Amino acid sequence: MAIRIGAYSFDGPYASTAQLVDRAGVHVILTLSWANQYQVVDVGESATVRSRIENHDRKSCWKSNVNRVVLRGTLHA
Repeated sequence: MAIRIGAYSFDGPYASTAQLVDRAGVHVILTLSWANQYQVVDVGESATVRSRIENHDRKSCWKSNVNRVVLRGTLHA
């Protein structure tokens, strides 16, 4: 599955980091609204995307401010 954000195409979105490969790439954190539309919460890049997302310093903020956090990225994505 793929999703387009602006002019960029990403693999995903994925509901679990288990679906990600731990390699370099760009990641986008999304929330899925009740209207079934994705909204961008955060964007970043890392040499190890899966590990970065699992241990991100803003992870608690993502969870406290959105209904559902879903990940997608250009690493595998």
